[in-house]
Amino acid sequence: ASQHTLLDEATLKQTERSLEHMLANFAAKQGRPLPEGDAGWERRVYEGREVLMGTYEQEMRQPIKNMLLGDLPQALLIQIQDVKTQSQTALQVMDQLLTANQLTLAMVAALPALLVIGVLGMLVRNAFKGPTIRPGALTLDLRMTMVEAERALLASGDGEDMEK
Repeated sequence: ASQHTLLDEATLKQTERSLEHMLANFAAKQGRPLPEGDAGWERRVYEGREVLMGTYEQEMRQPIKNMLLGDLPQALLIQIQDVKTQSQTALQVMDQLLTANQLTLAMVAALPALLVIGVLGMLVRNAFKGPTIRPGALTLDLRMTMVEAERALLASGDGEDMEK
């Protein structure tokens, strides 16, 4: 059973590496190289984003000139790569949530069918079972008949005594 995913893990890693390289090259070009060695991916990308945003703010002061002669096009392309990386990370999280909730979703999808089967089963059972008579109701009917018969006998006996 192959597992379908929204995003391949290798694709996300490749996008993250590409963003890290773009930020490192951009920061080095700006004279603020990113830390090497033990600095983690998140730390390097965070510092690279700071360099990027600082340069972006400076470049936006004269956008037309910097679009043609400055670093604004490169900064915009790096921001697009950053948005792509963040989107792919969000897709990966959604994929993990969907995988974790797969059983719950299957149960929720099956619930209406199970309810219909249950109702149909009760209807079929009641159709073959026939009318239901409560034992207490049958006993009550028998007692009432006996009371009426007793009254009729007493009434007929009272009438005979009066004729004598």
